Amino acid sequence: MSIAEIVLRIGASLGGWLIFVAHALMLSVLHRADCDPFSDTLWRGTLFFALLSALGLSLVPQGLPWRDSLRWLALAAGALAVYASVQLLPAIPASAAGGAPLCQLFATDASPVAGAPLRASAVERVWSPIQLAVLAAGVWQAARYWRAPAQPVSDDDPCPRVAEIRVCATAAHPEVS
Repeated sequence: MSIAEIVLRIGASLGGWLIFVAHALMLSVLHRADCDPFSDTLWRGTLFFALLSALGLSLVPQGLPWRDSLRWLALAAGALAVYASVQLLPAIPASAAGGAPLCQLFATDASPVAGAPLRASAVERVWSPIQLAVLAAGVWQAARYWRAPAQPVSDDDPCPRVAEIRVCATAAHPEVS
């Protein structure tokens, strides 16, 4: 594996983590955003950002063999995702199951009577489960970064490591160490 490929993999992983951290941070402060109960623009925008965050999380495993250099970022991302998830949990029974608009949940200044006759749009009904699924995927990736370190794979190693066991399948190396 060349040094350029290693740098590219670490860079892709770092970029994926940064996209996910930005998404989790945005969800953490969402309750401070101005909410229009007659429009779902805020929810469509954050749903699009969730898809970008999921794409970023798909790049994160590229850096797993060099996880020691990115472990600190995984810790911050995991903690932020847990914090954002705790804030989003009330949205599942209220909007996805109950049909209440998300503005009534997140807008602390709005009068509960002002949006009473409004129903949640289709975007608002799927918004919280999708957001929580992306946050759960981020916590899972962060946990993967804190497991036992993997050995970087070398193209010319005749005995690759599988689950921390050196396995040799050739006649030249019959041992398993």
